[in-house]
Amino acid sequence: MRIGGDHPFAPIGERMNPSGRKKLSESLKRGDLSLLLEDGAAQAKASAPVMDLNVGVPLVDESELMKKAVVAVQNRFSIPLMIDSASTHALDLGASVYYGRPLLNSLNAE
Repeated sequence: MRIGGDHPFAPIGERMNPSGRKKLSESLKRGDLSLLLEDGAAQAKASAPVMDLNVGVPLVDESELMKKAVVAVQNRFSIPLMIDSASTHALDLGASVYYGRPLLNSLNAE
């Protein structure tokens, strides 16, 4: 997947995100990535060229969960990831285990 220059548009699969999804949020709080991986499988089946990965739920160590999720998703799917978090530490840890150069989403200027 190429982005930029002659390839300015890439649709992003946004399903691996707990926002507004109680069942996925509860699963992530327990450290269970099975629902997240089911969402990834559905996006892979739908031919998503890039998948957004967000594990931000209250009361979890988002950085460690992001690291675990990035590895799990990459080991299962060959689709590029966009690592999505408001936490710069979670973005950094997720990027540190990414196999290549990840896209980062929600990075702020702080």
